[in-house]
Amino acid sequence: SLYYVFVVDNHGGPKGISYSIINIKANNGLGKVITRNIILTQNTTEKITAVHDCNNKDVWLLVRLWNSNRYYSFRIGKNGIDTDPVISFTPNTLAGHIWGTLGSMKFSPNSQKVAAAHGWSINYIELGNFSRLTGEVTNVEKLFVSPAAFTGFETGPYGLEFSPDSRYLYVYAAYGGTNSFIYQFNLTYSTIAEIQNSRQLVTELNYPYAGSMQLAPDQKIYITNSFDSSLSVIHQPNNAAPSCNFEYAAVSLGRRVALGLPNFIQSYTDPDFSAGDFSATNC
Repeated sequence: SLYYVFVVDNHGGPKGISYSIINIKANNGLGKVITRNIILTQNTTEKITAVHDCNNKDVWLLVRLWNSNRYYSFRIGKNGIDTDPVISFTPNTLAGHIWGTLGSMKFSPNSQKVAAAHGWSINYIELGNFSRLTGEVTNVEKLFVSPAAFTGFETGPYGLEFSPDSRYLYVYAAYGGTNSFIYQFNLTYSTIAEIQNSRQLVTELNYPYAGSMQLAPDQKIYITNSFDSSLSVIHQPNNAAPSCNFEYAAVSLGRRVALGLPNFIQSYTDPDFSAGDFSATNC
């Protein structure tokens, strides 16, 4: 009956990541906030994602730190939050203009990969391995989507998402102040050079913003058309581009959207995951 609500401060602000606890059964079923705005750690980017532990009960909450080369993983279980994080070090220190704190971070549906989009003057995607057993992020390397005319301070990569079968990574980026691009990377290759060289353009839009991407239970990827009133869709994300079937403005919302889409525990995007099955862990 207890729900944890996590919030990341914008632009790497001083509150970092904080949480509140809601007892959904209190107040005659209307719910009540019983713990409010507890800071878990400071100096974070705006990136946050989560995935189930090997026991399919506990959850790993992952954040990327700012002015740092570290990821923090926090385990959440029946006894609450373990505030002592698993710390993973990378070769990359994120720093510079605060807009570099923007961007998405996602686990792959099979929970074996994690990707984080870092835009503006940072301008690359981090791709690493993740252990549901230990909460560690390892083998973090860089992918790039910037065109040759990149000036060094543009939106760059913002949204990203994995295909349902975890074979492809999609990245939504904007460059030049007028155009945005969606790319696909093939993650079945064994080296980062091969993955980089597998990059395929899904679509180029005459549109200056890049938004969020989210894999849904229908196994399609939904994409914000920022400051427009629709969502675009990749209908068959398990297919290699261009056969992944991108459709611009496929869903009309009736009102304008901004950059984001709701954050989910990414285990639920795995077609083989069952929240009630505590026997098959795939770890």
